[in-house]
Amino acid sequence: GCNEDEELFEGLCYKRCAILTKSRKPVRASAFQCCSHEQPCEGQLDIEPRLCGGYAVGGSASGNGCAREPARCLQAEEFSAGLCYMRCSLLTYGMLPHRSTPDACCKSNSPLAMLELGSCDTDGKYDVGDKRGNSAASSLPHEPLE
Repeated sequence: GCNEDEELFEGLCYKRCAILTKSRKPVRASAFQCCSHEQPCEGQLDIEPRLCGGYAVGGSASGNGCAREPARCLQAEEFSAGLCYMRCSLLTYGMLPHRSTPDACCKSNSPLAMLELGSCDTDGKYDVGDKRGNSAASSLPHEPLE
């Protein structure tokens, strides 16, 4: 899938328009255009027709470079920081559903969640991939599937 700061549009992961425009134009209309509401965009057109720049960029984990294809992880996994991890929602029985770091699951998806007392739990047991495989390596976080 796409990272937390990305949105899927026409098969690619782009940095969320809401982040790029500070919520002024949260709806993606094209690779190069964000709108204040659902399409069609009205008023003055704000188009940034630059490949791998302007609105046509990927998220922070991909270096804010070019938009990219979604990562493919197993169904019980989530994509974070370039690897596939077992979903925090499964590891914590829904109590801490958001991954903040490889070894931290949190109550909220806030970038400041780790600073909120009691909002996150940090433990090496969260730094795992899907455990259903037959080998010890299957429980390690891994790169997305081809």
